[in-house]
Amino acid sequence: MTSFLQMSHNSLSLLSEPWTNGFGGAVLSPVNDGVSATAEAVRKMRLRRASDFSCILDPQLYYPKSQKGKLSEWSFFPADFETSDPASLSLWTGITEKLATVGKDIRAHTVASPCWVPPVYNLAYYAVLVDLGKQLAGLADDRFIPMQSVIVSLRTLHNLEEVLRIASAITETTCPWIYLLIESNESNPRRELVSDNLLRVMQLIHLLEGSGRKVLVGYTSSDLVLWKAAGANSAATGNFFNVRRFTPSRFEAGPTGGAPGASYWFEPELLAFIRQGDLLRLKELTKLSMWSLKHPLMRTVLKSIEDGDAWIALGWRQFLSWYQDVERDLSPAKALGLIATAEENWKKLETMKVFMEEQPFNAGEWLQSWRKAVLNFKDWIQKTKG
Repeated sequence: MTSFLQMSHNSLSLLSEPWTNGFGGAVLSPVNDGVSATAEAVRKMRLRRASDFSCILDPQLYYPKSQKGKLSEWSFFPADFETSDPASLSLWTGITEKLATVGKDIRAHTVASPCWVPPVYNLAYYAVLVDLGKQLAGLADDRFIPMQSVIVSLRTLHNLEEVLRIASAITETTCPWIYLLIESNESNPRRELVSDNLLRVMQLIHLLEGSGRKVLVGYTSSDLVLWKAAGANSAATGNFFNVRRFTPSRFEAGPTGGAPGASYWFEPELLAFIRQGDLLRLKELTKLSMWSLKHPLMRTVLKSIEDGDAWIALGWRQFLSWYQDVERDLSPAKALGLIATAEENWKKLETMKVFMEEQPFNAGEWLQSWRKAVLNFKDWIQKTKG
């Protein structure tokens, strides 16, 4: 089990920082980085990091009509991609062949099969994805591990029967790893996921892991607690908010991905991102967790605030350090504990009439949805065992 750093605009340098030492791998971004820069980053990682550090090449061809950034520099990217039929199997098989070659050339440890966001999520779509995964696995050798890419829509996972059908289709893959991407209807990547269908994603993860595959959930944020509680082997996150959510804005905003303009501190005992004013108030009220108070970056952030300096990048690093720490041993029981603690702390703040700057969107309202999902997941597991 490990966490992966999801690459984005100008983020390759993060791999050499102490705040990312706990990550066991990186998901490379052809949208943001060219071939030579990516190959050099992989070379450096092979030299600097432990032998189990894994660089994953994800072709990132999710939205054929969106801006491409540096994709045109990669040989697997077709010149006529924007005008091609996304449903054309010949298009994707050609891409897969070239992708395998590129993966070997840059010495990526793992290569994810190509996938795209379809107009309709159905079994025919998943069958094509699996065919591409099988093709990639057939082209793999000891130079890279093939990974089956899959996108699921949170809004369409209405029942267990649908989950079972999707799991059955996906587990036909011959890839040992599954790269699971969750498309939500949340247009703002800053917002935490709230949906009655979170349980369905957890069930899907459990079924995929139960088939003997290892699941890496991409583009996650604090919702990491749900996917790890469901048994996901690994999860990935990034520095920008729009790399912590699988959303069209990540690929429609150009190469920068729309960098956030505000500073946030992640408070573990609220499971929430809080703004500068909130951070100072909670510290004064002694309502920050000991984890936050003892964090090595706290003093630096407070000094930046005192000096009137921006601390956006410090906030990224603080969240990334929490993410890699908590990912290591999350279980359903521990996830429930984290959620319960956060809910209780939000209630205390409400009683004290302490409200966050981003009200009403930052009041812990997502936690009830998360707790319900974890509890229902545990009940479902018990029923399946019985």
